[in-house]
Amino acid sequence: MDSKLSANLVSIFLVSSVCLLGYVSMSTFGQTTPTPGMVMIDSTVIIRQGNGVNYSFADDATLSKLEVKASSIELNNWLEIGAETSSGYLTNTLYDYRIICVKWTANSTDPSAVATFTLSGLTLNAIHTVYIDDVHVATMNATAEGTISFSWSLWSSHVFTVVRPTVYEQPEEDSTTPSDRSSPTSDSGSTSLSLTSLSMILLTGASVLIIFILLMRRPRGGRSGRQYS
Repeated sequence: MDSKLSANLVSIFLVSSVCLLGYVSMSTFGQTTPTPGMVMIDSTVIIRQGNGVNYSFADDATLSKLEVKASSIELNNWLEIGAETSSGYLTNTLYDYRIICVKWTANSTDPSAVATFTLSGLTLNAIHTVYIDDVHVATMNATAEGTISFSWSLWSSHVFTVVRPTVYEQPEEDSTTPSDRSSPTSDSGSTSLSLTSLSMILLTGASVLIIFILLMRRPRGGRSGRQYS
């Protein structure tokens, strides 16, 4: 094979491989980087409101805002979740936090503690239904500020759901994986991995081809270099 043609083929192959690797890197970065202005909260993060009240998310969450206040936390610039406990420590895990449905689990270290929950940012003056462990326990009107409040005792772990029944009749159907809740997709990582593997194969092949051509162009036998008479 002509040495100049071989060099050109190798150059084309290397440039194509590098371009593909750059594309894969940018694709992977785009899939794992949050949208500008958004906050990503890992499900292992514990948010300490204070006064013995903690929060966490059941799944990794993407929010436009997370603000921890003295007696509540605010999500996405509209929903404020507050809790107080008479004794012990109260742990809340958030599953759903939409304007039509708020769902969380709560547990107290003190079985006799009385916990008071306050939700603000709900639909103004609208009727809301409260479920505990998927059992209807109360129907409440939100105030003119979109707030409702209720208390609970007799502790073990319980599931609390507050919904607007006119648009959301069955809290158990989709509250754990709401359709309008932002979360990372599970297949983006595998797509990035497969593309990265392909680029590595191409780069390895290019390296092997370069070594092969260099070996083929190496002078065979005798002394290398110019000979002078």
